[in-house]
Amino acid sequence: MRFREKNFDNFIADTEKKRAVLAVAKDFAERFEQHKKTGGTLIFAGKVGTGKGHLAIAVAQQVMASGHSVFFATAREIVLMLRAGWGGQSGAPSEIETLRMLTSV
Repeated sequence: MRFREKNFDNFIADTEKKRAVLAVAKDFAERFEQHKKTGGTLIFAGKVGTGKGHLAIAVAQQVMASGHSVFFATAREIVLMLRAGWGGQSGAPSEIETLRMLTSV
């Protein structure tokens, strides 16, 4: 997996915006229990190569270390999962089944 070694310590926060996003990601991971109780989520959006995947994996690693399960997917991958249910592809889960799976991790 190309993200296996990604963590907060090796994220290159070379701009003020990246430093701010890093702080938000760390805070989310540190306060995950609270976010879980309230249904809080964290979504990274931006251009290719800005560190979205790196930070998502860093959050996931910290959350997994505290005993929780995580699910990582790009927006494109989630759309493809949902579309498979729309077309009635053989063996594909329905849209509602996909959404349940995504929210039960």
